[in-house]
Amino acid sequence: MENRQYEFLSRIYDELMANVDYPKWAQFMSDLAEKQGEKPINILELGCGTGNITLELLKMGYEVVGVDISEEMLEIAREKTADFGEKAILITQDITDMDFDVYEIDCVMACNDTFNYIVEKEELASLFDYLYPRMKKGGQLVFDISSRYKLEHILGNNVFGESFEDWAYLWENFYDEQEQLITMEINIFTQENELYHRDIETHYQRAYTEEEMIDLLKKTGFREIKTYGDFEWEASHERTERIFFSCIK
Repeated sequence: MENRQYEFLSRIYDELMANVDYPKWAQFMSDLAEKQGEKPINILELGCGTGNITLELLKMGYEVVGVDISEEMLEIAREKTADFGEKAILITQDITDMDFDVYEIDCVMACNDTFNYIVEKEELASLFDYLYPRMKKGGQLVFDISSRYKLEHILGNNVFGESFEDWAYLWENFYDEQEQLITMEINIFTQENELYHRDIETHYQRAYTEEEMIDLLKKTGFREIKTYGDFEWEASHERTERIFFSCIK
């Protein structure tokens, strides 16, 4: 299933996400890792996008290798993290087909629906299998996903839109209950003189359950799997919108 990854959305992504508390998000992910063991030094961040979480992790003193499929997003991330020199390495690759020899990774992180975008369970299982031998013994894997409840009942079959000074967007979602997939059609309108130019991206996400994700992690060999809901140190429930996972090798 082809997925155009932020080819046009990269231009307005940070404005669209302006209300997200990235320092809080990065701190919660860091706390998840430390709850599993020693404070990591180096972090492999999957799906790092425009580098909002990356930047906060660098400020906290971590060394970060960020991977993302969108070169457009990474160009923005490189500008944000330029002051950190070799502590920030950003690589353009599809995380389901990574090809680099990095071993003894302290911690792997994936934030903000990165794993929802891997719509085939077999590909997600293969990614876990790829990561496992490259992590040090006791290394932490921490990530979050949008819950099935969020994708089906909050985002699914809904339309969102907003206009700004020189651009606007219309976001249409279609949820397939049988396939447990959400299709997101994003129309971006950018002003050019007195007219607007329209670009369209189509994104797909899978609505994984907590149980499905735990099963995949166990089959890979990860242990001490813990889950939390909505940035709280409490268990997720049926109306949890974001589920956080932490485990160790």
